[in-house]
Amino acid sequence: MKAFITALLIMSCATAYAEDLIPVREDVPFTLTAADKIQFDQQALTLDSAYAAFKAVADAFSAKTTENQTDKEFDAIQTQRANYIVVVLAFNKDVLDAAEKWVRDAMIAHVKTLPWQDKEKDRAVTALNTLKGDGDDASRDDVQLIWKDVQARRDNDVFAWEASQGKGPGMPGAGGQTNYQDCAVFSLANAAGVPYGVAAARAAEFIKDATWRSVDARRDVQQTIEKGGLNGGEVILVAEALGEVRIVPSGEFVKTLESGRPVMVNFVPYDGAMKDGHEVVLTKTFQHEGGTWYEMIDSNEAGVQQRLYLNEKELRMLLKENGVTVTPDEKTVIEFLSPTGAE
Repeated sequence: MKAFITALLIMSCATAYAEDLIPVREDVPFTLTAADKIQFDQQALTLDSAYAAFKAVADAFSAKTTENQTDKEFDAIQTQRANYIVVVLAFNKDVLDAAEKWVRDAMIAHVKTLPWQDKEKDRAVTALNTLKGDGDDASRDDVQLIWKDVQARRDNDVFAWEASQGKGPGMPGAGGQTNYQDCAVFSLANAAGVPYGVAAARAAEFIKDATWRSVDARRDVQQTIEKGGLNGGEVILVAEALGEVRIVPSGEFVKTLESGRPVMVNFVPYDGAMKDGHEVVLTKTFQHEGGTWYEMIDSNEAGVQQRLYLNEKELRMLLKENGVTVTPDEKTVIEFLSPTGAE
């Protein structure tokens, strides 16, 4: 039994830390300052050596017969495992925080070069600096179950009627995704009330000049958008290009919808992969059996079935970060209505 337990303890978990598993060390990305990259590369080597040493001890223990395994050895392995987990989780957080700061700083520097008015630049910079994580903790299983429940309501006439009586802008969808990861572009188009092609063109403009992206990503913009999608900062930049962007904490979703503005939100996707995201648009808030519910447009759904419904608790468990709202300004509306801006 101890040999089986030890074998289980050295398994890796790529997407989330589970109680019985050891989290995978994050790769050191290129999106770091030179000093940070040197520091994290050195720490990564130390961690890899520590893991190799732990695995060797655990393997040797597992190779012994049960009669030759001692509680003292097993307890020492448990302690070594626990110590490694603490260090690797701290390393992963530090790497992700440093990379996030580097990307944000690169985006802010790019904003300052744009031919925008000062107020537009200020809004974008404020939004980039304000965007933070939001929502409640959830496991992979929780996420998958929530999405299953949400999708089961798609044809429910009761929810459709109650949502129609709720508050919010309501709006037609900009179309559905195929097999691409361009949900953020669809959400931007839906939230700003513009054709998909307009939002995609704005996104492409930012990607081709994105110093925070790899050379390959900038070289093939369409492939980058379709296969990888936009990150949160890029959603903010495109939103400001389409109008006036503002960050909306989850506690203000209802108030924002009641004021007539849709809210773009980034959810953990259907498969529960915590590192990934899926962008949808909240369009209504309504009451159902005494609780707060939301209507949303999901570009993965086809036709009228793009309307899905979820409650407050489900929303908070799927939510990855603050919401984003965009209010098209007069300049943008005129551009879209003009012959040169038409799609």
